[in-house]
Amino acid sequence: MSSYRRLITYGFLLALFAQVALAARQTSITLDEPLHITSGYACLTTGDYRLVEEHPPLVKMMQALPLLLARPRLADPRTVPGWQEANLIRVAQHVVVAYRPIEPLVFAARAPTMLMGILLAALVYRWSTDAFGPQAGLVALILCAFDPNILAHSGVAATDLGAACALFAGMFTFWRWVSQPHGPSWRRCLTAGAVLGLALTTKSSSLILLPVFGALIILARPPGKPLKGYLIQALIGGMTAFLVLWALYRFETGAVPGVPFTVPAPSHLLPLIRLREHMGWGHSAFLMGQNYIHGVWYYFPIAFLLKTPTLTLLALLLTLSGALLRWLPQPGWRTEIALLILPLSYFSVSLTSGINIGYRHLLPILPFLFVWVSRLASWSASLPSGPSRIIPYALLSGYAVVTLTLSPWHLAYFNLLAGGPAGGYRYLVDSNLDWGQTWKALRRYLDEQNIAEFGLSQYTINDPHAYGLNYTPLPPWPDAPAVLAQRFNPPPGIYAISTTQLQGVVVADSEMFDYFRKIEPMERIGHAMFVYKIQPRPPAQWAAECTVPVAPLTPALLAEGLGQDELRVAYFDCTQSWLYPEGNGWYVVPL
Repeated sequence: MSSYRRLITYGFLLALFAQVALAARQTSITLDEPLHITSGYACLTTGDYRLVEEHPPLVKMMQALPLLLARPRLADPRTVPGWQEANLIRVAQHVVVAYRPIEPLVFAARAPTMLMGILLAALVYRWSTDAFGPQAGLVALILCAFDPNILAHSGVAATDLGAACALFAGMFTFWRWVSQPHGPSWRRCLTAGAVLGLALTTKSSSLILLPVFGALIILARPPGKPLKGYLIQALIGGMTAFLVLWALYRFETGAVPGVPFTVPAPSHLLPLIRLREHMGWGHSAFLMGQNYIHGVWYYFPIAFLLKTPTLTLLALLLTLSGALLRWLPQPGWRTEIALLILPLSYFSVSLTSGINIGYRHLLPILPFLFVWVSRLASWSASLPSGPSRIIPYALLSGYAVVTLTLSPWHLAYFNLLAGGPAGGYRYLVDSNLDWGQTWKALRRYLDEQNIAEFGLSQYTINDPHAYGLNYTPLPPWPDAPAVLAQRFNPPPGIYAISTTQLQGVVVADSEMFDYFRKIEPMERIGHAMFVYKIQPRPPAQWAAECTVPVAPLTPALLAEGLGQDELRVAYFDCTQSWLYPEGNGWYVVPL
């Protein structure tokens, strides 16, 4: 690598780190972070893995590692409520949520994820350079370093970015072993085995590597090389992977429910059981106006189309066309298999998922796509000199500018198909957009507007008081009523409503905040927290209810929803006629 190209490469890696670090300082703790931090901290300090829950602990332990230096020290997980019954939420509320000041702790826990983001980008550059040349490596690096989804998850203490990095590193090191033209190398075999062991301890989805590796040995080894040598080394590599995995659990042995004998690393098997149970229960989700519990097959395809940057989608179409029509460099079908087998397999499995939480579950496919489309660099270099040569540079520059202008709200990215970040909440919420990251910005806005009293609706285990938010709790806070009072006619005041709750997720009634969905907020904090001002209104004297095509509301429900007991109620068929009572009143009609 020339010194000039090395300088450019380091510059883009630094740009990734700078974007993530600055965003991490401006965003508040997200919903899942205290759970991951607490789980990792408990594993590190106690050697007990009861709080691991649904995914292996390596990434969580790395995120908790800087917190061993915290002053004051975090509470010992074994001494707080919830430890005995392995209730991670209760333990997290005493170990992390209650910690003050919380901001330095959160940033320190996010730092290891930032380093994983840099490692992922460096691996993307390396594989792309090896496959398609140095110019392609820079294109892939730019796509990775300015991808808002990669940036969003490189700046939080969660497992998704770590899993993407581990899966990509596992595939890269395995491909370097299996693709050697002179046959398998023991050094590369042991490296691939160790990386596989690390990958298996990052997230349960890493298990997909095992069948993928088996397929690559059969399909993608160099022509003429006998299978036997690869199988022998693969066996040794598998043993290496297991030893690395077992070492993370301190070589423990024990029982697993349903298994009649003692097994090594039982704490690694328990998360798989819990994940299977979670998938059976389902999870509250929202997609394009629909609320549901169990997954739908089209969730992730739609999420991919709406949250993948427009340039990346365009590059995918061009690369697919070029590969089919053969006007792009062809690296050979074995390399094509290595780049596409995991993302295609992973995406196919996602179609059957019963947990539709967010785009973050698709992160592992992105680095493979960055490498796969980077071959477009050779095509752009072949364009005739003149204005056409500027187009690729303009597109990449625009791609970077869009991401930079969105900072620090990378999580809120939606492409033009969704109407940009401002339109995303109409299609997807939860960790696609609204993960609790807006509290710092909300506090600043309230201070600027001299707003002292407001109602807050957000689903989280975190404490807004950690950021100086003194609020009136609205559903679904545990100390709020189950259903919003006067939800058809909210009392005057300031309301800050998370877009996840706005769309009816994790609330008792999915239409609870329907009144607010139909009015324009006074402010949109990070595209994810909407602030509304309800002005005082004169009392109503009547309510006119349409009886067709739906049954009218009961008098009790109408009085509770409007906050008035003594209303004249009139009923009419709005498909045939209309009423115009005198005075102030309400029309109740189906939409």
